[in-house]
Amino acid sequence: AEPEVFIVHVEGELFFAAADLFYEQIRRVGEDPNQKVLVLKMLNAHNMDATSVLALEELLEYLKEKDCHVILCEVRKDCLRILKNSGVLSRMNRRNVFPYIPSNPTLSTAKAIRRSKSLIVGGQAKVTIVAEGQKEKS
Repeated sequence: AEPEVFIVHVEGELFFAAADLFYEQIRRVGEDPNQKVLVLKMLNAHNMDATSVLALEELLEYLKEKDCHVILCEVRKDCLRILKNSGVLSRMNRRNVFPYIPSNPTLSTAKAIRRSKSLIVGGQAKVTIVAEGQKEKS
């Protein structure tokens, strides 16, 4: 089977009440046995707190066990600061984190996709975009 890259738009509030839902939705995406890379587009993720950071840490561990790489892109400065201060960034490969650049909004995602291809043997993969819990194969 062809390896897959999933791109997930993380939308909305990521405070404690939404953290479990975020974790479960992303974990469900991670259950695909062909998934090799998960790209989380973080631009529209707001109000990260300790609970959502913990959910992200658990998700990183879960996907690492499944040999799935996690890439964060479109990461705003406030979110980047929270991830750094919480220690999440120190547990990630820094080459898998792409800050949002307002002057060039698509650059971060383009770099994330390029990075995902470099992580897959042969560089070929099916890309699936996940929005609002739905999968769109491409």
